[in-house]
Amino acid sequence: MSIFLDSLAWTVPRKSHWLGLVNPFVALVVSFGFLGLMLYKRVNLGITLNVTALLLALLSLDLQSIPTIVYETTVGSLTVAVVLATFGIMLLSQLYKETKVINSLSDSASKVINNSKVCVQHTSCCHRFSSSCGRSPDVGALGGLRG
Repeated sequence: MSIFLDSLAWTVPRKSHWLGLVNPFVALVVSFGFLGLMLYKRVNLGITLNVTALLLALLSLDLQSIPTIVYETTVGSLTVAVVLATFGIMLLSQLYKETKVINSLSDSASKVINNSKVCVQHTSCCHRFSSSCGRSPDVGALGGLRG
């Protein structure tokens, strides 16, 4: 039992294992404090998140290892795929916004959702909110209760 409890105990890494200027836990606390301060001051969210990430990197990493980490991160195929997917989503959202297609999409979606015949999941709880679903009540996800 004591071996199990010893394995759960969290210890502060020794100074020889630190990569940066301060203890990683201290760097994390300082970065979250800085994030809270920037959000309190109502600084732009993009600027806040980027500056906080840079502060965390500078405090917790060795300055000589930062270029190597940046290079290894940017050449990974998964990273490139995530960046391209994010860029595609941003591009589509801007196109929808500029062409006003988002307005018609939003209106259509609100009409469908407001329709009382729409049932997302056919369970007995669905029949409490919409009696005109078109199907008879059956055993649902509420532990065998009938609607």
